[in-house]
Amino acid sequence: MIVRNEIEISYATLRDIIHSFPRLSAPPRTVFEYDVEAVRAGPFPCVGIRKVTTPIKKMIDKHEEYTRTEHEGKHYAWYETGRYTLTCTVALFMDDGDNGEGMAINPIPFLREWELYVMKKISRHVRFLTVDDPVPGEAVHIKTMSERFEQHGKRLYSVKNTVQIRGKLLEAEELLPPLSESNGNGSWVIHQDPSIFK
Repeated sequence: MIVRNEIEISYATLRDIIHSFPRLSAPPRTVFEYDVEAVRAGPFPCVGIRKVTTPIKKMIDKHEEYTRTEHEGKHYAWYETGRYTLTCTVALFMDDGDNGEGMAINPIPFLREWELYVMKKISRHVRFLTVDDPVPGEAVHIKTMSERFEQHGKRLYSVKNTVQIRGKLLEAEELLPPLSESNGNGSWVIHQDPSIFK
């Protein structure tokens, strides 16, 4: 059985957008459902993504096949069962660092530039192909929801914003070959409880 986790897919898609900032020398550490302690442990820079709300609308009856996929030799029929809207906080963190001469560096200008790049990319493209999705070619729509918010701590600095991600809820059912398939006369069929064949 294959299960599509829409929240994890949304996070992975957003993560890749944030990581595309060209001034990053390497992919930064990313903490999902972050808290301050997890971020403070370093290293930096660090990306935090945290869910605020996830309204789910189960508004579509599962009756019309959406697409088919193959995974590890098994075939699946997918059905669109609804839509979801995920609102989450995106936070970019850095500490004050060191310029090599014992002088602390203010990371806020870098964080502002990074946040501006991400939000402009979201505003420009709106629609993004999903990442780590078992259904190829799917996309989500992302938009910004607020103005940038900055926090300056004793050593930890952050720039935050809120985004909304909208996508489809898809559920899979395994396709099982009929007994007559060996004779070349059958076609794939769907069974509601594939476990009875195990």
